[in-house]
Amino acid sequence: MLWFACALTVLLVVYRMGRISGRREGKRQAEAEIPILLRSQVQLEQHCPICDDRQVYPFLHSQNQG
Repeated sequence: MLWFACALTVLLVVYRMGRISGRREGKRQAEAEIPILLRSQVQLEQHCPICDDRQVYPFLHSQNQG
């Protein structure tokens, strides 16, 4: 019974450490990708994704007509 409790404790500790590590890595990856996604959304949809003002930005249209 003691062996089972020790094994379960070790598994829970390892699981928790992996979960913390995974969250850190995911946050780091999101911080790297979000600015790129926001820029691409501005270029593709021609409006600001942050303030969602639906204002059309004419300088984006002029670049596509080259």
